[in-house]
Amino acid sequence: MSAEVQSSGVDHILRQIMEGTASETGEAFFQALVRSLAGALGGRYAFVSEFVPGATARVRTLAFWGGDDFLENVEYDLQDTPCEQVLQGEVCLYPKNIQTLFPKERALVDMGAQSYLAVPLANRTGDVLGHLAAIDVAPMEGSPQDFALFHIFGARASLRRTRSSARRRSSSAAALAISSTRPARP
Repeated sequence: MSAEVQSSGVDHILRQIMEGTASETGEAFFQALVRSLAGALGGRYAFVSEFVPGATARVRTLAFWGGDDFLENVEYDLQDTPCEQVLQGEVCLYPKNIQTLFPKERALVDMGAQSYLAVPLANRTGDVLGHLAAIDVAPMEGSPQDFALFHIFGARASLRRTRSSARRRSSSAAALAISSTRPARP
């Protein structure tokens, strides 16, 4: 395949995902992101996660696409999962045999998973906040275009995640300030 054809395909995929997420905010943004990403990659599953507050070895999904519809968000421990390395800041590709590589991770068996690709989501200072992942029921080659897509949309998800965290902290601080200025009731 020529570089021009590959570039045209990547441009189309980027445009598709940008259009799918441009007007969305909050949870709807993450849902649009994972649905669009799975569709663009031709994969079955995609999700975005964040660390559970106060934990460094446990995450929860913010949006989880299951091929035909969104799945319930889940919370899980990282130990013995393919996500463990990603959340230490590494891009990870397991192109095939993911169930064999992580035999303790029952969810991979339940999904019929064969492959996994993920990037960490980090803030401006490099602290890992969560990750963006795709899991497929077929082997995944992990082309340079796939990696480029993950990096671009991982960066978008990181920015959105950082902004929503800042808004939550700001709202909490404002609520605390308001409650502390109220006169005490007798």
